[in-house]
Amino acid sequence: MSVPGRSIVLLDRRDWVYVLSLLVPLVAYDLTLKIVSILSEYPDFGVWGALRLLRSVFRPDKSGSQRADPQGGGMGENGSAPCP
Repeated sequence: MSVPGRSIVLLDRRDWVYVLSLLVPLVAYDLTLKIVSILSEYPDFGVWGALRLLRSVFRPDKSGSQRADPQGGGMGENGSAPCP
């Protein structure tokens, strides 16, 4: 049974503030750990280089493959990681 003129609200404003107050620090912590991980593996990059690398991992390049390393090697042809 529905009430005319009244929409269904999953969370009210106070609940959204609570959820976001939990999620925002979690996302910031996760991003910080990823940047520290990249900086420990590639110390010459710096913070901005690490952010560029993170961005390139989540965005496919023009060929459609995803870039996983700073040289642009990405994944192998069969989906496996490239050999060192």
